[in-house]
Amino acid sequence: MGMAPNPILSEGPVHLFLSEHARFRMAARDVDPDIVHELSTAEVADYKVDATSGHLIFRIKGYRVVAKRLEHGGFLILSLFTDDQKLV
Repeated sequence: MGMAPNPILSEGPVHLFLSEHARFRMAARDVDPDIVHELSTAEVADYKVDATSGHLIFRIKGYRVVAKRLEHGGFLILSLFTDDQKLV
């Protein structure tokens, strides 16, 4: 992971969607919704591209956020994990 220009902002207007899994994890872990706002507005982000799936994995405020680029240009947040959990 490393700081680089936020790939979500490079696509023009930001359209983020939350999967049901992400909504559940946010509610179950009492995740601050500002994480999603920060992800959609930060000019630089700490992220990497997963070599297998091509998904973007962001590190924000002690969490890893897994996002998938959608065909229409938006992004779907697939899940959130605390930094001490493994991404499986």
